[in-house]
Amino acid sequence: MIVRIMDRVQAAVARARPRHGGSYPRVLAALRRIAGMLALHGRPLPARLAVVLLPVTLVATTLGLLRVADTRAEGRPLADAERYVEVSRAAVAASNALEDERDLAARAVAGGRERLDLDGAFAASDQELNRLEAAVDQVGDPSLAFARGELRSRLRGLDELRIEGFGPDLPATTTVSRYGAIVLNVIQLGRAADGLAVRHGGIAGDTAGVFDLLVAAGLNSQRRALGTALLTRGSAERGERATLGGFTVLVDVQTETFRSVASAGTLALFQAAGVEAAASDVDLLAQRIAAGSTEIAARDWIDLTTLYLAKVRQVIQTVVDRGADQIAALRAAYAEDLRRDVAVVLVVLFGTVLAAGLVGYGLIADLRRLRNRMRHIAEERLPRAVAAIGAGSPPEHPDDAPAPPDEIGDLTRAFEVVQDEAIRLASAEAMLRVTMAGVSRTVTQRTEDLVARQLELITDLEQRQVEPATLERLFQLDHLSTRIRRHSDNLLVLAGAGPGWRWPRPAMLQDVVQAATAAIEQYRRVEVAQLPAVAVAAPVVVDMIQILTELIDNAAKFSPPDRPVRVTAGPLSDGGYRIEVRDAGDGLGSRRAAALNARLSRPALDDLGDEPTLGLYVVSALAARAGIGVHLIPIERGCVAAVAVPGRLLTASAAPADLRQREPLLAAAREARP
Repeated sequence: MIVRIMDRVQAAVARARPRHGGSYPRVLAALRRIAGMLALHGRPLPARLAVVLLPVTLVATTLGLLRVADTRAEGRPLADAERYVEVSRAAVAASNALEDERDLAARAVAGGRERLDLDGAFAASDQELNRLEAAVDQVGDPSLAFARGELRSRLRGLDELRIEGFGPDLPATTTVSRYGAIVLNVIQLGRAADGLAVRHGGIAGDTAGVFDLLVAAGLNSQRRALGTALLTRGSAERGERATLGGFTVLVDVQTETFRSVASAGTLALFQAAGVEAAASDVDLLAQRIAAGSTEIAARDWIDLTTLYLAKVRQVIQTVVDRGADQIAALRAAYAEDLRRDVAVVLVVLFGTVLAAGLVGYGLIADLRRLRNRMRHIAEERLPRAVAAIGAGSPPEHPDDAPAPPDEIGDLTRAFEVVQDEAIRLASAEAMLRVTMAGVSRTVTQRTEDLVARQLELITDLEQRQVEPATLERLFQLDHLSTRIRRHSDNLLVLAGAGPGWRWPRPAMLQDVVQAATAAIEQYRRVEVAQLPAVAVAAPVVVDMIQILTELIDNAAKFSPPDRPVRVTAGPLSDGGYRIEVRDAGDGLGSRRAAALNARLSRPALDDLGDEPTLGLYVVSALAARAGIGVHLIPIERGCVAAVAVPGRLLTASAAPADLRQREPLLAAAREARP
């Protein structure tokens, strides 16, 4: 895509640029470099796929995380609402505990101002108040700070009230009213928390009016405390009966307020609990007490008002718990949505990565199969085809697997065309090489025959000649013919054929080295030490002569003409012998020696034009054929060519060679020819 865009840009710029040139070529070159960088040319395919898929994956992941964040943000107010509900619950429990404590305190005041055992009531109230403060602290909402401050200021006087409420100068109405002020502050704090819970939780109307009913319960508790004091004392102080009647009016007013704002569900619960009937009974009994009736027992009054309070508190607690359960259910639903969104994001992300991985793996697998196929053709099929042609049989043409109908399939089919052409060309080249090798063998064999006939004539002339000068010239001509035959033998090696002559029996190692020395031009410089009395097996005598001839000739050529070339031999641990050809030339560097040793270990028909490459190939080919090891060792002054002859190619003794002639093995070779 980027390349097509760059081509269009180049075409547009080419149409717009002036004919006299300018900086457009440089701009286009820069743009193409940028396009190449963006296209990631030369980068591994997994890296390209990752770069292509990474932005899409990041965008999808970001959108999913935003959705998760939105769901979490939507559910956060519900957590706040749960904390506000805990404040409301604690306020209801604290107001109930304080009301019960107040009623017991009023009875104590009315009963002669002797303090009853109120430690349990005090402990229950303190526990609920501490729970309320802890719930408020958990919320940490500044909007509750005022109500909490008012409550704390009231609670600082609670200990004084618990002591002074039993003093001789504090009437029961004062004790009841001071407790009522504290209870009212608790209710106000609970009402504020309930309003915040409704606002945060989205459950408007479900708990509406519940704290109005709690106020009515508190007023009824005050009425119970005052009535209990009157009935316990048996007399009323100034204004107490009027206050009792006023509480009845306030309870009725607050109850009507509750009915006006409460939800239908709350009203149904209120009616089902029988609160109205209990309230009517309490009102009738309160009117009789306010009228001064003395026929009412304190226990009846306490039981009736306590029953009313129990019913009201049951309604209040049920409504508050129901609101808390609704908020908890909503929060659980949001938590489920959050888990679902996270799961969807993870599934999408994992699915995207998995799909990308599978697609990338499939693409890479196809490319690897294509690569392996190319290597198989280059490393196995082509060499087999060449070997088959060299053996005179047609190359095999295996059926190729069908290519897929995609771009890689197009590449595969194109490569099949290339491989067929490569096999055809390799076959043609191999056929040409086989043909040329055959021609070379034929010509070389004929040359060998002519050289052999020439050597026979020279030998005959040497035997007839008695003049020393002429005989010396004949010896030189004989030596020159021997060197010609040596090069003919090298041509046979290059053509893949065996030597032009064979030695029919084992030959002593000393004679083999002497024969190799006699085949080089500077044979007078070669110093052959006394070699071990071992014989070389007949099948490898000629190969050994050729190997040593090339190594000795190279040593003589690449060393000063006034320095000798020394040939020595010694035993090896495996029963074989090591022959060393040591020269005193300029020497080989370690890198050059490593390169030449690589050629010696692996014969290769490439770059054979220069010495010593040609001779080293002949040595390498003959050594590989005979199973002989050849290695070049660089030394400080010169080089050592080490020839390792295994014990299986040696024998203990051999018939001595004919040393009467100057070229003993050459004479024997002539005898061996048919």
